[in-house]
Amino acid sequence: MAFNEQVILERINLYLDSEGLRKERLAKRLGKSNSAFYANLSGKHLKTVFQFAVELAEVLGLPPTFFIEENFQYKKSQPTQIGLSNGIAFSAGELSEEGKRGLEQIGKICDLVNIYY
Repeated sequence: MAFNEQVILERINLYLDSEGLRKERLAKRLGKSNSAFYANLSGKHLKTVFQFAVELAEVLGLPPTFFIEENFQYKKSQPTQIGLSNGIAFSAGELSEEGKRGLEQIGKICDLVNIYY
């Protein structure tokens, strides 16, 4: 193979950082503690890099070999309207200050639900 475990870890970290994904959420979805997840990302468990790459790709809805492919090519996802990663679009014009605060509160609630779900 033309690459090693370190290259796979670089790909994973590039993807996660570029997409702005919360590592704590991914750790939870993988059933790992935050410290175990970060240990995987830093390469402390080089023997399990391939397994970690496959599991992470599946949790992210990517093909299992996404980070392992020899011709790996990552292109950052296009930002959605108003920079929201969930693809929520508003077409009713400008939000009032109260509306903006409400939207921020909804985002925080969604974060909490995601953390504790």
